[in-house]
Amino acid sequence: MINIPLEGTAVNGHQSFSMQLGENACDFELNWNTQAEIWSMDISVEGVSKIRGMILLANCEISLMYNAGIGRFFFVNTAGEDVTLDNLGIANQLVWEDESGE
Repeated sequence: MINIPLEGTAVNGHQSFSMQLGENACDFELNWNTQAEIWSMDISVEGVSKIRGMILLANCEISLMYNAGIGRFFFVNTAGEDVTLDNLGIANQLVWEDESGE
């Protein structure tokens, strides 16, 4: 399992970063939706969109309905708080594991 570093606050309400996950060089885009008060995430690999608009829902495998072939993503609430603009990466964590569960 790999923890993917996330940063909250208004300055990071729209953020992009890249990270190697297993065999894939993944490009991430995270966006805070002010009306719905939720985070969403897009992931592409080598310029090919693999996941679009994945909502960061706490305490579940958020990639379950996507057949992206890039592993499994879990968004874990670590503090029992609602997910907010400011506590992304503090009270909650994005975790990746490969398809085999490692």
